[in-house]
Amino acid sequence: MWVPRITRVTERTILRRERLLPEPGEVLVQVGDFVQAMDVVARLHLPSHIQAVDVVRDLRLRDEDIRPYLTKELGETVKAGEPLAVRRGPLGLGGRAARAPAEGRLWRIVGRWVLLEGEPRPLEVRAYLRGRVVRVVESRGAVVETQAALVEGAWGTGGEGYGVLKVVAGRTDPLDRAAVDISCRGSVVVCGFLDSAEALQELAKVQAQGVIAGSLRARVLAVAEEVGLPLVVTEGFGTAPMNADAYALLAQHEGDEVSLLGCAPGVHAQRGPEVAIPVPESGEPAPEPPAGVAVGARVRVLRGPHMGKVGVVQALPLHPQPVDGAPRWGARVQLEGGELVFVPWNNLALMG
Repeated sequence: MWVPRITRVTERTILRRERLLPEPGEVLVQVGDFVQAMDVVARLHLPSHIQAVDVVRDLRLRDEDIRPYLTKELGETVKAGEPLAVRRGPLGLGGRAARAPAEGRLWRIVGRWVLLEGEPRPLEVRAYLRGRVVRVVESRGAVVETQAALVEGAWGTGGEGYGVLKVVAGRTDPLDRAAVDISCRGSVVVCGFLDSAEALQELAKVQAQGVIAGSLRARVLAVAEEVGLPLVVTEGFGTAPMNADAYALLAQHEGDEVSLLGCAPGVHAQRGPEVAIPVPESGEPAPEPPAGVAVGARVRVLRGPHMGKVGVVQALPLHPQPVDGAPRWGARVQLEGGELVFVPWNNLALMG
């Protein structure tokens, strides 16, 4: 029997999260480093996948001497579908070929078989939180610490997510398909409850980064797991609205960066589904934005990687955001084309 977790809402707390590889690898950070949520803190390369190609069968040879038919030397790479060995027909016409099932390197010849070694697969562990590295676990990873607002949910799915908070529905309202558009790209959307499979599918299509809802209809559970979006529900299954404390906290931080962990109870032994919003230690109020810079205003980017681009202000975060390692006040701007970026105020010009 599943018993729902009790939702907990904490306005400010110190979070520490272990970010560890499943087996020894390379740690890329040091104690004291400031990291962003998507920064890679540790990496390892998983063993290559070996595939065997039966050349005798594919070429219909009478014996196992396959070397005269090979088109590649040991150690050379082949692309998927490229011939590994060819048997020509009479007068060089027609014939048969043994083709590589995937890209790889000719590793070994064993009798009638050619063994292909695939590229090692990297496995990376990201910081998950914006904060500082307070401990390094040798060959395995690191512990990241930050001060954050925290919502511990009742249920979740989809694993880890990271994006900018965007409220798209009221505390008691469902996520409506009509509310999902390109402005949700890169965002973690907040709504009262989820009862529309179409809305979830559209969120995945526009590349939203996650969903936080009060509850979830059982009929859309399969779709929620299928689309793979990180999802945290604060109350459980059904159409219960999000509790007032959680909704007020999330709405207060609209436009801020958020990390979320969507997981069913029992998947993580030490913690369940959660929403973490890093907040500055000072708690100082935000200075006033430049005259005319408000949500909905059209602006032009004056400097930086998006220089010259035009967009619309989507949010004014309540806290400074890290830019090149330093906290900066600014605005969330949706550029023409749909990309959502953070731009410091002194890099923006109001368009008449």
